[in-house]
Amino acid sequence: MESDTSIYTRFHGINHVSKREYQKWVKARAEDGEAWARDIEAAVARVQQRIDYCLVRLETMSKCDTLGGFSAFCRVLPTALPPARTSLATTVATCAITGMRERPCFLLKSTKTSLAPVPVHVRLLGQTQSCWTLRHFASVLSMCMLRYVEARVDSTLTESCEAFADSAHHTQLAAYLAIALDDVERILASNHHQQLLSSTSTVT
Repeated sequence: MESDTSIYTRFHGINHVSKREYQKWVKARAEDGEAWARDIEAAVARVQQRIDYCLVRLETMSKCDTLGGFSAFCRVLPTALPPARTSLATTVATCAITGMRERPCFLLKSTKTSLAPVPVHVRLLGQTQSCWTLRHFASVLSMCMLRYVEARVDSTLTESCEAFADSAHHTQLAAYLAIALDDVERILASNHHQQLLSSTSTVT
């Protein structure tokens, strides 16, 4: 059975390529009582509800001073540059998340000059990428679909959309969204959000 995150990324990927015509078509089929269309809408809604919940929580935490460095981390996320491993410069600093001093950190930087960069221990890069991905998934999807379309030689939009479901672009995107969403939900479920899961206990 196809996972909800796979259906979600397939739906939004095709919808992006079709200039939102796919969404209209699925909605019309669902209103006509076609079960497959209703199943798609239900799966998309479930994933969107999970994403929205996480984003609201992160936004709330960005305004909570009691969370210290994690609050600053959440404030930077909406305008943060992508924390890609290949382009991150490291430095020795006090990690804003764990509070540990003189540790190898990368700087989570905002495009807004009014927001200071947030130093984060390099061991927390994966969790940081999950938070960033969930917050910027629309942009990630858009870039992924741009590359997918550029690589296609189909003569029609229909052929491109049908091929996307079985493409590596879709498989990888769906898997990454599932990982990021599970990761952020675990962070938010922790009693110590500022620690970004128990992984901080192994940070040195």
